[in-house]
Amino acid sequence: MKKTALITGISGQAGPYLAEFLLEKGYRVRALTRNKESYKAKELEKLGAEIVEGDFGYAPTLIDAMEGVDGVFAMTTPFEKGTNFELKSGYLLEHAAIALGVKHFIYSSVASSDQETGVSHFKTKFKIENFIKSKRILYTIIRPVYFMENFLSNWMLSELSQGRISTTLKKDRKLQMITVEDIANIVVYIFEHRDSFLGKTIEIASDEISMEEATEIISKSLGKHFKYHELKYEDITDLGEDFVNLYKWLNEEGFKVNIPKLHSEYPEINWHSFEEWVRKQYWETKSEPIKQKTI
Repeated sequence: MKKTALITGISGQAGPYLAEFLLEKGYRVRALTRNKESYKAKELEKLGAEIVEGDFGYAPTLIDAMEGVDGVFAMTTPFEKGTNFELKSGYLLEHAAIALGVKHFIYSSVASSDQETGVSHFKTKFKIENFIKSKRILYTIIRPVYFMENFLSNWMLSELSQGRISTTLKKDRKLQMITVEDIANIVVYIFEHRDSFLGKTIEIASDEISMEEATEIISKSLGKHFKYHELKYEDITDLGEDFVNLYKWLNEEGFKVNIPKLHSEYPEINWHSFEEWVRKQYWETKSEPIKQKTI
């Protein structure tokens, strides 16, 4: 019998990949969204996903969405309604999973959430992790690092159009990154090998390079010279204190996933280097970048 998985966060980056990959594996996919008419929801519906509307702040809709599912992939975000709402969302998702006896609850947190980073949304995710661990629920927690897809943000594409890549990271500072495709692939693997991952917390990363190296790779791939521009922290204050603290921490400490060990333990995952990821993107699409294979 086909298993049914509920995927949250389909308006984000990893959710659509995961939904498509699970469909390809023969799963029934139920995708939770606030807006059934959104582009990503409609595209997933065409692929065979069941689209359900729900509110992360309203428990009855979450319980309805989880009814009859075998597993849940849960993502929460502070970037829409703040960290307090993210915390509430995490608790409500977990309560719904407990109430319905969900057999596998996979939560996507962030690498180094258990460290003293000074980044408030890292702390929020760690609180959700601890809440999950304190309850009678069959769980797996993944902790991804910095998304390669951040290079496709409107800000980055605008900077690229001006011939540069700009962040507050030092040019030679190594940054661990992951592509959302790799996140989706390892989540599928976890769903497929449930018993081996129950009760585990896994930090995941695809590659580790400096901004100087990233700039060279993008220049080579696009056949155009870009320069790296190091911003000052005061240049990003409009993004909020939490982002300033994040980039300070990335410069001073940064993620510390043992990438060689991770990749050797899970060779089944087609881990992407940053260079491989760059070659797969439609960089000429400035407004809403589209990946070659999927949504």
